[in-house]
Amino acid sequence: MSARLRWIAVGTIVAVVLIVAAGCTREEDRVPEMLLTPAPRECPHSLVRAGDSANPLDIGERLHGHLPERLPRGFGLMGVWAEGGPQLGSAMWTDRTCREIAITVWQFHNLPRAGPRLGDWVVIESGPHDCGNAVLGDGRCLRYYAVLDGRRVEVFMMGVERSDGDPIVLSIRT
Repeated sequence: MSARLRWIAVGTIVAVVLIVAAGCTREEDRVPEMLLTPAPRECPHSLVRAGDSANPLDIGERLHGHLPERLPRGFGLMGVWAEGGPQLGSAMWTDRTCREIAITVWQFHNLPRAGPRLGDWVVIESGPHDCGNAVLGDGRCLRYYAVLDGRRVEVFMMGVERSDGDPIVLSIRT
């Protein structure tokens, strides 16, 4: 077999393997494209991330599949972080005004304190001017906690109203 025919055969085999692998991806493992859209601008980090930056395409693995099915219009992915300390992974989305939505998965499964319930979630809401960043200014912070698959999942939102936050949290794959 000539070198050219060998390369054609190798290319054909690789193409078939990739097609089969793509077809074997389970629906629940697919990451919605809107979760991978880049953030519209750089924003200051309000939360310290314990792990190293990770490949955005690994977001499903880093969040152990606990991905939101919806985000408000204008939000884009600011970053994905790998395991670090008790943190198993996290991701953050921001918009032009530097509002934030962050999801962190922790290896422990206790809930930090009691609060109002929203399905599986405990909700802790700050006052209207209790948190913010240099771009956004003062805003409201929301924290949602749930124990999913034996891990604590925390959703932190800054500058997002509860009426927008609740549907996002309820859309997270459990």
